[in-house]
Amino acid sequence: MDRPHALGSAAGALQAKGVETVAIIASRESVAAGDFDRGKPVGAVVAAVKVLRTLHASERPLNASEVARAAALHRGTAYNILRTLQAEGFVAYDEARRTYSVSLHILEIAHGVLRHSGLMDLARPLMHAVSDTYGVSVYLSKVVGPSCCSTGSAPRCAPIST
Repeated sequence: MDRPHALGSAAGALQAKGVETVAIIASRESVAAGDFDRGKPVGAVVAAVKVLRTLHASERPLNASEVARAAALHRGTAYNILRTLQAEGFVAYDEARRTYSVSLHILEIAHGVLRHSGLMDLARPLMHAVSDTYGVSVYLSKVVGPSCCSTGSAPRCAPIST
């Protein structure tokens, strides 16, 4: 399939970043397996990451006992971590259901990673190339309300300037 040069070069650059991403994922798996190059892992941080990964992997909000069981932590430890993450804004708490979920605040960390990795700079030319090639408007947005998956309705989005 023939593509405009800008589209091809941007896609190639993204593929190059994909190789780097695979290396990062491999490194994370290596660290998860206990292969540390230097320093000693901090148990509290490891446990907090387990809690975040557990919440992320779940298809629904979880109570503290469910988090503890899934993350292989004592209930009190999981509860303290959940409350700390809630206080820092990374976990949302539903008081009526007494359940926890990852909050949208975590996207600030992801945005920082994207900004510093150069992926946003790589995406802009690709977006322009798609726009020029197909004569369509292309924009990025962020969800500012409940997703369609949880409410059955379309999400509300706000444009992001690129």
